[in-house]
Amino acid sequence: MLKATHKAHSVRTRRSRLGYQLLGLVAIAAAPLLGVQAYLSYREAVEVFHDAGKELLVRADRTALVVEDFLVVTRDLLNGIAMRPAVRAVDPQRCDPVLADFASVHSRYANIVVVNRSGRVICSAEPPVRPVSAAGREGFERTMRENRSVLTSAFVGPITGKWVSVMTYPLHDARNELVGMVALPIDLKHLEPLVQGGDLPRDSVIAVIDSAGHVVARSYDAGRWVGKSAAKLAVVVETRGSERGYVTGRGIDGVERVYGFRSIPGFDWQIWSGTPTAVIYAAVRHNIAQ
Repeated sequence: MLKATHKAHSVRTRRSRLGYQLLGLVAIAAAPLLGVQAYLSYREAVEVFHDAGKELLVRADRTALVVEDFLVVTRDLLNGIAMRPAVRAVDPQRCDPVLADFASVHSRYANIVVVNRSGRVICSAEPPVRPVSAAGREGFERTMRENRSVLTSAFVGPITGKWVSVMTYPLHDARNELVGMVALPIDLKHLEPLVQGGDLPRDSVIAVIDSAGHVVARSYDAGRWVGKSAAKLAVVVETRGSERGYVTGRGIDGVERVYGFRSIPGFDWQIWSGTPTAVIYAAVRHNIAQ
């Protein structure tokens, strides 16, 4: 009986060893195939990334043209207003009535104001409840120092209380001396229609970020994110100074996306168009699982 038990144990041991040996042979045979499959999956993921990046870059380019056209029109409107004699006079007793008319017609702008050489707001389509000064603010200081039109980063307007980005234009008197500026605050909540991309994949987004890293427009959920800072996001830091390209990273909402980005020359705004990596790499992950 003892011998039979010992014999059975020996048979099981030999079978077990044989099983391990067979598994080892299978692993040795399969390793190169798995390596090839891993490499092919990696190459597929790289190709998918570049294809998606190029497509997103085209979307960013298309949106940039729309936004740039709006900014150019805004600057042209300011140029026309800055040429009006009643505006160039910079006289608080003779505010041009066209300012109020302009504000009532153009809903994308929160206000329009005339600022004198010292920075005091002397005329405003939306009457301020108390005296307001632009002295020390980015738009005023740069306009007076550089004597040119400036687009500011986003902030809450002191008169309207709305999130705005201000386009300025210098004012010159009859002797061509710089005497102040006219400023047009863009109401950022009205920029959303400019960045709609049609039927985008789920959780895709088109956004506009200013030179300080503030979100000034977003294709959805704009009320939550406009005015928030994206300056410290890794993708924003990594692409600072770049004019155009595509990259992978997390957005301000924490969702990882592949982004195409494009700067708007002369206006310090950047367009971002992103689609979640979960959507882009879904087919690749399915193939890996298979």
